Amino acid sequence: VDHVIPWSYMFSDDLWNLVYCHKGENSEKSNRLPSEEDVERLEERNKQLLLRMKSSTKDYDQLQIAIEKDYVKKFWISFKG
Repeated sequence: VDHVIPWSYMFSDDLWNLVYCHKGENSEKSNRLPSEEDVERLEERNKQLLLRMKSSTKDYDQLQIAIEKDYVKKFWISFKG
């Protein structure tokens, strides 16, 4: 599991920022921020994930808030400077 926005920037394991990836790719990425294309792909993945989740879960509520408040883009922009 990889943090799209590196853990060292956010110190958080929020579902909206986690993706499965190959261990080697995770190591290679290291502490770099993702590209805008990767951010857009994560936003789309989060929307699709929300559609597939049961609405009665804590993760569902947290993911829904993250999408509504545009957390991926806002955090990415704030860390980019």
